[in-house]
Amino acid sequence: MSTHEYMPVISTKKKKKSTIEKIPSHEITLSLWKQNKTMEEIAKERTLSFTTICSHFTTLLKEDKVTLQDILSPEKIELIQQKLSVYSGEDSLTEIKNFIGGDVSYEELRWFKVTFPGLKIKSTLK
Repeated sequence: MSTHEYMPVISTKKKKKSTIEKIPSHEITLSLWKQNKTMEEIAKERTLSFTTICSHFTTLLKEDKVTLQDILSPEKIELIQQKLSVYSGEDSLTEIKNFIGGDVSYEELRWFKVTFPGLKIKSTLK
């Protein structure tokens, strides 16, 4: 009786890379936005949180694919500008939100700051 060693069979075939290019999530959000869907509708359709959709718009602002005027009403922009023109506290979202109050969301403030990067809030509005 002879003893045989068994060698594992190793496939030499290379796995094919997928040729399907994945579309970034924020680009899908932009596509839906261009179909005149609201942020709430986009979140529901995509089964994502409203906050996630808002973060997509932050990215889209940074990439210059939308403007602040696209996503905020002129009245909201004016309100933020008026409030910030008299604000002299720290440049943190929490401090600014506490100063402005419930009229403006964190997301709206974040979009405003992204639109005016690196500038002190009070000095941007003079």
